[in-house]
Parts: sequence; C-alpha cells; structure tokens
Amino acid sequence: MLVPVIRPASARRSSEAELGTAYAASWVAWCAPDFIDAVRAHPSIEAALAGWQGATMMTADHRSGDLVVGGVRLVEIPNRANKVYIPAGCAYLTPEGVPDLFVTHFAPADYVETVNTEGLPLYAKAELLDFDRGVSIESQSNPISICSRPRTVIKLNA
Repeated sequence: MLVPVIRPASARRSSEAELGTAYAASWVAWCAPDFIDAVRAHPSIEAALAGWQGATMMTADHRSGDLVVGGVRLVEIPNRANKVYIPAGCAYLTPEGVPDLFVTHFAPADYVETVNTEGLPLYAKAELLDFDRGVSIESQSNPISICSRPRTVIKLNA
C-alpha cells in the first residue's frame, strides 16, 4: 500500500521560491487515482475527515470528490481509454492564478501562403473537386503549450 507523506507546506514553499515575486491565488495537485486513495487512507487525514465530514454533510457538494489538505486542492485525474495521464503513485502540485505560467502558442500551417507568418489557432482551406462535384475541406491547428516556469510544478510521490 502506498503511504504518502502529507507535507503540502514544504512543496508549496519550493514552488513559491521558484515563482519569485509572482503570487499564486491557490494551489492544486493533479493526482493519480492511487495517490489520492493513499492520501484519503492516511491516518492523519482519516482522523481529520471523521469530524469534518459530519459537520459539513448538509452543506457540501459531494460530486467533485476533491480533497483539500494544507490549502492544496487534490484532484483525481482518472486514467481513461488505456491512457495513463499521471503515473501511479504521483501527483503534480501547480500554482493557480499566476499570469502566463502556462501559455499556448500556435505555429503556422504547412501551406505556401503561411510561410514566415505568425501562427493562428485554426487554418482551413477548401478545394473544388473535379468537374465541380463537391468541395474537399481540410483544416489544421498547430498548438504547443508550455510551462514558462517549469520548476514551479512540483512532483509529489506516494
């Protein structure tokens, strides 16, 4: 059984040191299913939840399944369609609300007329078929998303 070390404050401090003067509005940890199960089964979390659940039973929204530990919202990312999004026993702590922390840029399409131009989110072209029997339509998007400060994302292991 995985036994995670529940120390969100030290992980947050590491990330805050890399943020410099930028301020994070909140913190979220994107968790593998077994990581969040191990956190929920941790003795200190079980004891805290025992009293807390009774007090908030009538007002809480139970659909999300998120858990907040030390000011960090833990969100389970399920692995679906045979894709592993987060490796077993891992979670990634990320600051939220930091301007330009995660950015997306677009490359130009692979058409002659788009050479040496600034990329757009979407390109589409249409071409008439032989003898005007229809139209062939092709579209493409060439995004790349990056984290501008990768050391602010902290990997947590169970």
